[in-house]
Amino acid sequence: MHPSFSYRPDIDGLRAFAVFLVIGFHSGFSLLEGGFVGVDVFFVISGYLITALIYGEMTDKRFSFLVFYRRRASRLLPSLFVLLAAVLIFGFVFYDEKTFDNLGKEIFFSAFGLANILFAQGEQYFASEEAYRPLIHLWSLGVEEQFYAFWPLLLIFFIRTGRAVVLLVTALLLLVSLGMSEWSVREGESLASYYLPHYRAFELLIGALLAIVMSDERYAWRATRYSPPFLPWLGAGMILLSALWLESNSRFPGLNALWPCLGTALIIFHGNRGSLCRLLASRELVWIGLISYPLYLFHQPVIAGLEFFQGEQAPWMVFSIVVLIAVPAAWMSYCFLEIPARRYARRAGGYGKGMALGTLSVGLLAGAGFLVAKTNGLEARFRILNPFAFEVAKAHASSFHKDYVRGFNVAETQAETSVLFIGDSVLQQYVAPIAKSLGLSPENVDVVSRGACVLLKGVAFNDQSADISCNELREQLYDIDKTYDHVIISQLWDTYDERITNFPEGSTIDTRWAGFIQATVDHFRPMSRQVTIIGPHVHVEGVQRLQPSIAIDFDDYREGLNQLKVEDLEELAKSDTYFQHLSQHHALRYLSPYRIFCDKRCQVSDDGWSFFSDRQHLTGFSEAFVVKRLRQLYPP
Repeated sequence: MHPSFSYRPDIDGLRAFAVFLVIGFHSGFSLLEGGFVGVDVFFVISGYLITALIYGEMTDKRFSFLVFYRRRASRLLPSLFVLLAAVLIFGFVFYDEKTFDNLGKEIFFSAFGLANILFAQGEQYFASEEAYRPLIHLWSLGVEEQFYAFWPLLLIFFIRTGRAVVLLVTALLLLVSLGMSEWSVREGESLASYYLPHYRAFELLIGALLAIVMSDERYAWRATRYSPPFLPWLGAGMILLSALWLESNSRFPGLNALWPCLGTALIIFHGNRGSLCRLLASRELVWIGLISYPLYLFHQPVIAGLEFFQGEQAPWMVFSIVVLIAVPAAWMSYCFLEIPARRYARRAGGYGKGMALGTLSVGLLAGAGFLVAKTNGLEARFRILNPFAFEVAKAHASSFHKDYVRGFNVAETQAETSVLFIGDSVLQQYVAPIAKSLGLSPENVDVVSRGACVLLKGVAFNDQSADISCNELREQLYDIDKTYDHVIISQLWDTYDERITNFPEGSTIDTRWAGFIQATVDHFRPMSRQVTIIGPHVHVEGVQRLQPSIAIDFDDYREGLNQLKVEDLEELAKSDTYFQHLSQHHALRYLSPYRIFCDKRCQVSDDGWSFFSDRQHLTGFSEAFVVKRLRQLYPP
């Protein structure tokens, strides 16, 4: 490394600050809703340190791609292997088929440093289902690894043209990436801009640019010596204010990510001196900084496990448990895996064997993830290891996916289709029961549906899934030129707060939908003999305990059934009344899930099986009950 870049204990302390911001954010502290900027601090530090290392070696003509990537592997792979193996085992024991299937995909992509590419296809970082998202944080590791793959190639290509050209190219790339990121968030491409490397590169390039500037030892000495002493405190304030001010629905990254990144650069630029740097260089913070990588890896699985077993907890409790579990685990990983691996890699002959072992280990985990994903979450594990769990899985399976598929499924000709279903995943669970109550076969049914998708006319929707575009579905829906006996509309009315950008100001959780419902009904009324709207959906507490897993048994399931209850019954009844009046105003047929399940008393299970597979979605077992109630309450 260049002489200007001696070890900086304050940077390790800065890492500690960053990792605690992230843990605080994931623990649920409302005060740290912008604590995700800790990742941006890591990006700048990584860009600085990696560029300082390879730029110095390149200028001294001793840089080796093979050595560089071996160093990265010995640093990153040991703790990553432990994380992926532990999560795989946990998922094998406790997750149902669908969740384990998703986890298999995440393990496969994460093993190759591509988790961000997977999550950009439809995984929302700010979603709330922590219990099933132990690897969501690995997107940032993917961004860094992709940066490591391309940045040395660019540097070695331009470095022979001189330091000034390298500075210019780095600055131009930084500005291009920043511009693309800001444009993307303004266009509503929240997933792509959050996860993909070209939208995040400017953060690492800020650190890289700083390293190249400071590579001139004489300039670095003068600049840091005469820089104002308040600069690092200003930088810390920029990071902290970003963590306090930003929210999960803020436009990010883009220009909003610039402030914590510039704050980090100010701290690094000032050098290892001053009161803040002395604070960051304290023994305790440096120790946390040294284990910050495995601590970052392990904290999210601990939070996911806590949510899985205990449900929602107070943020201080979550934070405390994470510290008590993840910090010792990170220390052990650092001492007994990372340090030995790095020492072994430096030994003569150690590189080849270490790389082979690391690649084989992570490759095996990638293969295991691929197998899980290709076998629908290892369906056979229940049949072989826990037949009762297999029965639970069958009872909980969705009735929709037996005969219908999501997306745009509309017959090209009029033929015999007589009903059109429109909505999100809660609409899907009513398709089969309603079709049966009307005496219709699947051939008579058209469906336009995708989970987490609002298809009402006039909605400005910030889509957060890329496999099937919700906005394109909406365009196709309103181009349909057919007539129907029934058009049936449903969605989760009590959600989508942050995804719909044109809700009327001052509207309540119910009244905000009135204008969109009216526009949708006005469009479909000329095309349909009857337009039906399904009201607010029942939400049930305690369902997570009933998920099929290797660990579940008959007694646990039956005990869990007794603890099921409908959430906030009074608020549900109030909302149902509003939608009833709204339906009467628009002369709509109204189907009330509240009346279906809670007419006299709330019934959410029968014959020893749950009607709900999760908080808001119905099991296949519930179909007969729903058909019966539909025929009682809403005869054809």
